[in-house]
Amino acid sequence: MTQKITKYKFFVIGVGGTGSLLARDLPKLLLNTPHKMILLDGDVVELKNIERQGYQAQDIGENKALSLSRKINSLYPIECEFDDKYCTYESLLSLIKNDRTFVPVIIGCVDNDSTRTILEDVFKRLDNVVYIDSANSDYEGNIYITTKNNGIQKSEFRSQCYKLDLDKHPLEKSCQEQAADGNVQFLVTNAKMAVSILEHCNALLSKELKEGVQVVNRFETVFTTDYIPHEFKGNSIENFILNLFSFLPQNIIDEATEYLEDDEVAQEEFIYKEFLIDHLFADIIPDYGLEGVLLASFFKMDDLIINSDDALMNQWYDKQNNVFVELDNKYVPQVKKIFEDAPYHTAIDWCEYGGGYDDYSMEITRLRLSHIRFKNKSLARKFRKLYKKHYEIRAMLDEFNFGFKNGQLINWCVSNMECDGYEVFETDLSVLNDAVNILGNASGKMRNETEELEFILHALSETPSKRMNIGNLIEELISSLKSNEEVIM
Repeated sequence: MTQKITKYKFFVIGVGGTGSLLARDLPKLLLNTPHKMILLDGDVVELKNIERQGYQAQDIGENKALSLSRKINSLYPIECEFDDKYCTYESLLSLIKNDRTFVPVIIGCVDNDSTRTILEDVFKRLDNVVYIDSANSDYEGNIYITTKNNGIQKSEFRSQCYKLDLDKHPLEKSCQEQAADGNVQFLVTNAKMAVSILEHCNALLSKELKEGVQVVNRFETVFTTDYIPHEFKGNSIENFILNLFSFLPQNIIDEATEYLEDDEVAQEEFIYKEFLIDHLFADIIPDYGLEGVLLASFFKMDDLIINSDDALMNQWYDKQNNVFVELDNKYVPQVKKIFEDAPYHTAIDWCEYGGGYDDYSMEITRLRLSHIRFKNKSLARKFRKLYKKHYEIRAMLDEFNFGFKNGQLINWCVSNMECDGYEVFETDLSVLNDAVNILGNASGKMRNETEELEFILHALSETPSKRMNIGNLIEELISSLKSNEEVIM
């Protein structure tokens, strides 16, 4: 079966200093492809434009979009459309809707925030769209790259980061005001902006586009991004932790990084499941806990209603009446019944001795209960569909003893604090990583920076005492046999 190719239509809004230089080379990316382009600008070519824009003396007096499109159509075997009017909300939306089979790529090369506001408003109206917004002064500029796929936005556009100026739209300016504008910019700066935008267009067509903000100046270029599309994959506990943490707030990631750097417990217990449940999730980030971290790639904490208990059985025991108390009514009746019928009675059975209850058994028997409901019904339905569709998600939740009952998640665990050893993961860690990535891609949630945490975790993973499991023992044996060294068992 042939894969369906996404067809893009590039809307270059404003073909002045940056836009005209971009429009000159953009057609080369579109040769022998199904993609299209259109230029929009209501301005005319003036003598002062010749110095730093893509026009020649014979173009003076012509509309900029018309002049450039004519040249492009004469040089390349593609159709470059044009609109010789200044962009308005209605006109741009109409042009986009006329080509519904194409995903619009709105490229803003404008010099006023009034038009930027129009472009952002059109972006908000659409479900599938790419928005590349450029702005520059004499020496430097920046480019905001924002996308929306099936209504899910990745990264922020300009007005979501700072307040835009209340300037005038070109249609609101008098002839005298337009003539006085002429903000001086350097050819080199405009050329670098155009090349940078062209790189993003190429990345889009190569399916490698990164959302975020690019800072450009005449002497260097720095790319920063608030959305990190990198997915942690592979069969390692380090990558699984990084994958989970990348969806947590940056301050939580930073706190965990600092804690782990000097944490002696991590040196010995790093690879075990209990380290995550009882230490990393419970001690370091108690506000999130196991439930919040596992679901952070899809839900915000505000989306979840979590009721839980985690205690030794002596805390549920009424010594005066020699009975265990009922579970709290914070659990809805059907969930309370499930907890009482299975884990609670199992834990009680563990504490029985000689017709009564043994104090020592109650001090070492631990019961953990958790019930999760969802505030956002739409998100809950989407999550339920993903749960049914992807075995990876079911495997991850099952690994941590979560069950899906009546559209709600429940979790329980009965353990003996004295007898239970360190528990390893039964599910392949690559499957767990895939589960986090599937949820993250479906939600469109932004990842935060985990570079320092990654460094700490990989340093911990190299601690010899933690890595002598069966797999490593086999590797050591093979290595020794290859080198003819004596193996001591």
